[in-house]
Amino acid sequence: MNVRFRPPSEKVDDFVIINFSMSGEEEEFYQEEENFEDSFDDNQVYDDYVTYNDDDDDDIIFTPDDTIDTRFSNIQNIVSTYCAYMYESPADLLPSGSIEVDIPRTFLPLSLQAVYGFLVNDYVLHLSFELQDFDWSRHPNILDIKHPVYGPCYVGNALVNMAVSEFFTPSYKPRQNYRSAPYFLCSSGHVDYNKVTELQKLGFSSAQSQRALLLCSNHLDKTITFLRTGELPAITNNINFSECASFRDCPLMYLVLEIADCFLDLQDHCSICRCPSTPGLKPSICNKELCNFRFSEIGIGTSVIQEIRRDPLVADLILSMFSAAIKTPYLTPSPPGYTDPQIEKICATMPQMAQLASSCQSDQDLTHQIGSDAVQLLRWVLLSNRSHLIYLPPQLSLPQFKSSKQFMALISSPESENAFQELKEKYGSIYLWHGSNGERWHSIVRNGLKNATGTKLQANGSALGEGIYFARDSKTSWGYSRTADNRYRASQMGKQLHIISLVEIAKIPMGKNVTVTIPCRDAEGNLTQKNVTGFLKNHQWAHTLTLEEACVVRFLMVGGDFEEDVLVKPPRNVPTLKDVLNYHIEHSV
Repeated sequence: MNVRFRPPSEKVDDFVIINFSMSGEEEEFYQEEENFEDSFDDNQVYDDYVTYNDDDDDDIIFTPDDTIDTRFSNIQNIVSTYCAYMYESPADLLPSGSIEVDIPRTFLPLSLQAVYGFLVNDYVLHLSFELQDFDWSRHPNILDIKHPVYGPCYVGNALVNMAVSEFFTPSYKPRQNYRSAPYFLCSSGHVDYNKVTELQKLGFSSAQSQRALLLCSNHLDKTITFLRTGELPAITNNINFSECASFRDCPLMYLVLEIADCFLDLQDHCSICRCPSTPGLKPSICNKELCNFRFSEIGIGTSVIQEIRRDPLVADLILSMFSAAIKTPYLTPSPPGYTDPQIEKICATMPQMAQLASSCQSDQDLTHQIGSDAVQLLRWVLLSNRSHLIYLPPQLSLPQFKSSKQFMALISSPESENAFQELKEKYGSIYLWHGSNGERWHSIVRNGLKNATGTKLQANGSALGEGIYFARDSKTSWGYSRTADNRYRASQMGKQLHIISLVEIAKIPMGKNVTVTIPCRDAEGNLTQKNVTGFLKNHQWAHTLTLEEACVVRFLMVGGDFEEDVLVKPPRNVPTLKDVLNYHIEHSV
């Protein structure tokens, strides 16, 4: 028997297997080659063939399909390249040819991890797929994208599904810059390990701290801001990943960058169609009719009951602020498709949020209990609100402000927060109070504090001139924060809504116009800069501020009768976002 192995470079067409015999029976297979026997000498050693001769009459020629082996080897190289960049969370190539990737949540700033509900697991997504014929330009034979806890129903799923669908096409072209690239790429340079230790004390991992310090040139304050807000110094942002690895070398990395950018884009793009939108912490949608329809049908990747169960007191407060704004100019924005009487009736008959959280496991359960109109209104009130509030239990509340329900407010987008931090780093900061009528807080929480002087939204006179008004003494702000009827009758916030806020203000030079350059995003979502001008004035009992970027609402106080001058006695033991999140994680059921 002659066994001949054909080299990979040879053609298959000219070969024939003859006299193949097993169990004494002969079969002949022809492939149109008249002089096949003349082309081989059974005893000759060929450069291109390995011949095994045992003097039998049976000839067997093996023609291995090396094409598959070569393409599989190529996939191995791609996965290896990916793992070189993502050494903390490598990809796996299974013997079947399937690729599995776990995308870590650490590329997201801490604030977005909390808002999107991603603190429940170390990974935002598990991705498993098997390429169709080893081809990245065709839709995979198998494709499974899910969150480890939420499955396919996670915040941002609409954008991720759209991005992945567009990626596996012949027309896909990688972008030059990715917002997420700096979070994944390993920067070169020397790490200050003393600062790594300081960051670890704040709860960040060693790997996170080292990478962030390199990206921020070992500047500790900028590194902390980056880890909390996700905003990098402008010099390190918009890294061109193609300079590190081409698409051909590592399409897997480009796939992960496309997916990661979806989550970062949620803060300033429509969560359905990805058109640029006003920045905010929570995902939202644009004004397109189709996006509004899809939002009412599928939401933004999280359920209404999930948002209620996350923090029932926050859901209570948000609905209470909304109900207090009914029939006022401050119901901005307002829910589409509802009349004021409809809204009032729904709010009046809505059960306590804690009761809904304990009795409902799904939006279907919620619909069965309160009706579809009420669920749709709650969906809009809770999920279209782009700010994020967290209730502070007594163990975390600011101790000097007693007899009030306290909430940490995350109202600014990461980019707005970063702009504030730059001002704070340069000028320092102080805390002051801001009081406003209860019917106005629906708009403030959604849009931030605005200089309404001279506009139809101006609530009081302007005895001290233009600007947003702040007080050093809480008693003054309580006086300005007139109560409003809470139409949500089952609310735990009381029948009369009474709120003041503790605001952190960058202490820009008093009494002068200050122009500062801050980073921002243009209409296409690209990083750019803009100049803003304003002033801060001290009137002894009050301050006025026209530079909106220089103030951030940090805490809301609902109810209470305390009196505190925060310039004489600044807030102490102020909890950080990390403190609050750790507490909720440790005490979650």
